[in-house]
Amino acid sequence: MNYEKIMTEIKSVREFKKQAVDSNLLSLIIKETEQIDSINNSDVKLSVIEDGEKFFNDYDGKIGYFGKLIKAPKYILIFGKNDENTKFKAGYMTEWMRFRLHDNDLGSCWISATAGVDYSETFNINADETLIACIGLGYEYGGVFKKNTDKKAERKGPVEFVYDNEFCNLITWEKLSQMGLEEVFYLTKFAPSWGNKQPWSFIVAEKEVYLVMEKTGEGDLDLETGIIALYFIKAAEAKGIKINMKAFDIADGIKVPDTQEIKIKFYF
Repeated sequence: MNYEKIMTEIKSVREFKKQAVDSNLLSLIIKETEQIDSINNSDVKLSVIEDGEKFFNDYDGKIGYFGKLIKAPKYILIFGKNDENTKFKAGYMTEWMRFRLHDNDLGSCWISATAGVDYSETFNINADETLIACIGLGYEYGGVFKKNTDKKAERKGPVEFVYDNEFCNLITWEKLSQMGLEEVFYLTKFAPSWGNKQPWSFIVAEKEVYLVMEKTGEGDLDLETGIIALYFIKAAEAKGIKINMKAFDIADGIKVPDTQEIKIKFYF
C-alpha cells in the first residue's frame, strides 16, 4: 500500500451507497489484518456483520456515539479483553484494516462501543471480553441530489504537538527537518481521534520519540494509542525510517503533567 497517499486521503465516511460489498474481498482483508506487522493479534477478534440493515435495526440506540449507530451495508465488530494492551492492538490493526478498505475504494468509519455496557450476553462472548468498537463500511455515497458533507477534518500541525526533549517545549520546523522527521509528523497528524480532539503529543529526544496521551476522559485512549502509533510507524516507513517501539510502562525519567501519560517509546 501507498501509506503516504492513504494517510492524506482517508476520512471517516458516514453515508454509504446500498451497493453490495464483496464478501470474499472483505474476508481477504480481515485475514491480512490479523497477520500484520508480526503483532500477536490472537487476543483481538474481528467479526463481520453481513446484514447491515438488520444489525442497524437491532442495535441502533445501543452502540455508537450517545447510542447513535451509523447506518452501513456491513459492519465489523472488534472484540477482546478490556485491557490497555488488547485495546492498543485493536486500534492499531483495525485502523490498518481501514487503510486496506480505502485502498479498495471502500469507505469506513469508527463507531464507539457504549462505555459501561456489558456486551458479553448480547454477542455471546466470554465474560472477560467486551465489544471494543466497531466500524461501518461500504461504498461512499456522493449522489447528484445530496451533497457529500464527509470532508476530511482539519488537524493541528506538527509544531503544535511535538516537543523538543521536554513537555511543552515546542519544537521548531527547522529542528524536525534536521532530524528528518518533518514529513513523518506531517503524515502522523492525519490520524483520526474521538471528536477530532487529537489527544496526543510527542516528545522528541536524541534517538527516541515518546507518545504522550492526554487523559481527557473522552474516547478510549488505549484504542487511540494504537491508531496514532500505526500512523507514526507507517509514516516513518514511508520515508525509509525503521522504527521500533515499546508500549506501556515507560520509565525513562521523562516528566509529564498529571493530566498526561506516556504510552509508547519509539526508537530508531
